[in-house]
Amino acid sequence: MCSQIDEVSIRHLKYALAIADAGSVSAAASRLHVAQPSLSQQLRKLENRLNVKLFTRVSGGVRPTTEGEVFFGHARFLIVNFEDAVDELKHVNLTWNVGISPGVSTEIVEAVESMLLNLSERQRHSVSFISASSTELLQSLKDGCVDFGVVRLPFNCPTLMHTPISVHKLGVVVAKGHPLTRRKSVSWDALKSMHLLWFDSGRAPGFATYVIRHLMKHGWFPEWEEVPNRHSLFRHRLLMDPSLVALRPAYSVDADSALRWLPFASDAPVEQIVLAAVRGTRAARIVSGLDFSSAG
Repeated sequence: MCSQIDEVSIRHLKYALAIADAGSVSAAASRLHVAQPSLSQQLRKLENRLNVKLFTRVSGGVRPTTEGEVFFGHARFLIVNFEDAVDELKHVNLTWNVGISPGVSTEIVEAVESMLLNLSERQRHSVSFISASSTELLQSLKDGCVDFGVVRLPFNCPTLMHTPISVHKLGVVVAKGHPLTRRKSVSWDALKSMHLLWFDSGRAPGFATYVIRHLMKHGWFPEWEEVPNRHSLFRHRLLMDPSLVALRPAYSVDADSALRWLPFASDAPVEQIVLAAVRGTRAARIVSGLDFSSAG
């Protein structure tokens, strides 16, 4: 008996399960793309080696016997665990490719890296970061060029799932000495004569649209000037033109003594940063189990 069981392979189990799921040998053969006589032969070999009848004939096909039902329950479990073991082997020495949107804080980058490096003591992971716009990152995720993307909401991409990393209120950024710095907070009315220093909207169109709509909801329809997402240029324009204000989270300017960040008096727009992955992938399963609420 033991020698016969030793000759049972994963292929035998998959073939028998395919027959059970299809309800007939011919339908299973079609799904598996094998000849029906060959599949019937493999089933007979399995039943002989187990010394048990797995199926009984019924009108139009076959159905599992009582013994077959018991066997198939265990067989499914064995196959799932075998496939998980093979999949895990592929990821023992794995480099996760993570796309980062411009302007994401160092703390967020470090939190993501720490989470991914500590997924499993049995697996030795490394993390490689790639900087690109949100638009480019979303496409790279869909193309399989990166495993994860650190991006701003909202975005319209049903094939992606995500988990939150951080939520920050946007505030008004001005040069030190700007008239607005005499205020503890900034009302929407105080901004109506100001021009907006803005980033290239095409790099994060979902986020840009959300913010602009939020401004308009409060009666601010600003003229704006777009600059590349480089802090030095952004800083230079704010220092040179007192009619310009920018909207940023506080962390983006905390280290710059020449700039001041002022909170909104009410209903500030927010920046929501998430870790995204393509649904159905290993990365997506990881994302669904991560919790950044206590990170950093």
